[in-house]
Amino acid sequence: MNQKNRIAGENEMQEILHERSIALSRPEKKKRPDTVQCLLVTLGVEEYALKLDAVVEIIKEINVTHIPGSPDFIEGVMNLRGEILSVVDLAKAIALTVTAGSKKDRRIIKIHMKGIDAGLLVDGISGIYEFTLDTIEPPLLTMKKTDVEHLEGEIKTEGKLIGILDLTNILRMRDDA
Repeated sequence: MNQKNRIAGENEMQEILHERSIALSRPEKKKRPDTVQCLLVTLGVEEYALKLDAVVEIIKEINVTHIPGSPDFIEGVMNLRGEILSVVDLAKAIALTVTAGSKKDRRIIKIHMKGIDAGLLVDGISGIYEFTLDTIEPPLLTMKKTDVEHLEGEIKTEGKLIGILDLTNILRMRDDA
């Protein structure tokens, strides 16, 4: 075996080991069939839930390059270990008015849906929760149609009403804008 082949083999091995380490670092999903696991995120002062099955990883380092002429909900792009990732400001994508606050808790959540990877910029993360399906209710009828379109449902927990974001619909609506 010549030196060139050996180096290529080492690079492939490093990539395989890196992918395995990421997979092994995730907690094992012990989801019951009648439950849904959600990542609770903060957008301004509001809390929302993202279904965990779309979440790939949470990125602490926010190094986003703005793209001139892009829609206002596109924060920009970032280089994540050689992969160029579009970053969407989730608050702007759902037309949520937020006041400028501390940026120290901001995170980018890498999601994978229907073969597409994207980053969602959020103001903070509250944790991972598991809810039974019977606790998920449809969005309130008193909400505006534009607000209802980005929610799959709502959960009452700890005296709060938390909306479960419909990422497919949000990203599709933003694509149409």
